[in-house]
Amino acid sequence: MSERHTIRTAERADIPAISSFLASARYVHRHLDWRTTIDWVGTQPFCLAEDSNRLVGLLAYPPDPPGISWIRCFACAPLSSPSKLWTALFAESLKCDEAQKAVICAVGLQEWFSELLTSHNFSHFQDIIVLTWNRKMPQNQPLPPLFDIRPMLESDIEEVTKVDQGSFEALWVNSAETIRLAYRQSTFAEVAEYAGQIVGYQLSTSNQWSAHLARLAVLPDYQRHGVGYSLVYSLFQHFQKKEIAQITVNTQHNNHSSLTLYSKLGFEITGEHYPILVYNR
Repeated sequence: MSERHTIRTAERADIPAISSFLASARYVHRHLDWRTTIDWVGTQPFCLAEDSNRLVGLLAYPPDPPGISWIRCFACAPLSSPSKLWTALFAESLKCDEAQKAVICAVGLQEWFSELLTSHNFSHFQDIIVLTWNRKMPQNQPLPPLFDIRPMLESDIEEVTKVDQGSFEALWVNSAETIRLAYRQSTFAEVAEYAGQIVGYQLSTSNQWSAHLARLAVLPDYQRHGVGYSLVYSLFQHFQKKEIAQITVNTQHNNHSSLTLYSKLGFEITGEHYPILVYNR
């Protein structure tokens, strides 16, 4: 293969070729996402590398929310060099206005991808760790007066987005559209209210055998009232009724408040972890 690449922006007409390429690519990184790679076509940056009009590489990291760009997908054809393709694709993608204004970051789900990024001016920021529930039902702790938990509705998305924005650092905030997609793909979602105002929420996914607490947020002013504890306790009750006992959750290795809460609820660190890498401009 010549390794002389033509780099261009992906278009909607490229979707069939992209789908076929991803099915046969040798190296593929896909972000843990509520969208598929194809869903990002039409947003920027989303670049394709071609050799003799044949697709050999792909890089997509559109910002969502504005200012935060996770590497959504990087893929490389079997006989191409991942390093050379990354260099060509990333250099071209950085010309995009959206890329110039964003913090660019990635989850190192595979060792080859982490090594690729660290050799191209990305540095380790923190780790995502995985915890699993020990299947011992914790003690119920009733919420104080004026607090209540109820099922989430799609009409709650705007308020839930405000809770998300007020609960997380910028790197971890979700946009309203992402929360809407997460809600639609969840199997169990609830909000916590104080005097009728939404102050916390959780979104969970599940299959026949296991469940995953995908998102848990409580506004800082309403923490230390048992809101997060009660949301997770309700989740345990829900999935126990469905005879699902294996429940997992992810958090940052240095998020001490989350780790303390999850420990109280019976979650245990599994040892599985993934690095978060951030581009150094």
